[in-house]
Amino acid sequence: MHRILTFVFLCLAAGCRLSVVQIEKEELARLGGESKITVVVYKPSQFNYSTAGDAAAVGLVGALTGGLGGAAYGVAKEAKADRFVKEYSLEDPVGSARDAFIAGITAGIDPGRLVPAPETLTDDGVAALQKSVGSVVVLDFKTRLWGFTSAPMRFSTYQVSYAVRARFVRLSDGKTLWQGYCEHLGSDAQWRATFDEFTANSGALLKQKLTESAASCGKELLPQFSGK
Repeated sequence: MHRILTFVFLCLAAGCRLSVVQIEKEELARLGGESKITVVVYKPSQFNYSTAGDAAAVGLVGALTGGLGGAAYGVAKEAKADRFVKEYSLEDPVGSARDAFIAGITAGIDPGRLVPAPETLTDDGVAALQKSVGSVVVLDFKTRLWGFTSAPMRFSTYQVSYAVRARFVRLSDGKTLWQGYCEHLGSDAQWRATFDEFTANSGALLKQKLTESAASCGKELLPQFSGK
């Protein structure tokens, strides 16, 4: 039951699991011959911060307003999350996912040909990417979920969650050559601790676990790319 509730709760935040697009053998061979592949990361989704009392608050607001206060509560919840991110100086760990993935594909792709984009982007649409980096092949990484929430049915316990999508996209024709997706929804014990444990020492454990989760995701994307 705990795992089901965790999945439903965080699936809503992450937009649910994306499908994997397998790369064709011919396209994989062409990737190895590309003179330049631009590596892109995007600004992250809204940090998902939810405390033990939030679920009860949602129900109370709905009961008092007939559901009309939901939007206002959502804005307040996002503001609360933004304050938490600022208080503990949290940063999107997408770079850890990127680095772990790139470290594992260098046998087939020359790392010297992987060139980082000059800035973090906001729009992952093909037209926007063409405008930003030109008609090149792009390897991009987008955080779909990063969060710190009370564990469903275990309100004294908190958990970190992370989800990332990675793609190779050929911008000359807009074709997605490959797409991978990884999600850690915080249900495993290695991503759980108490609130005080996570936030002690300016959030040291929270930052560590977010980074570890992202790096783990980067490694989990590798078999999706290789098909092994």
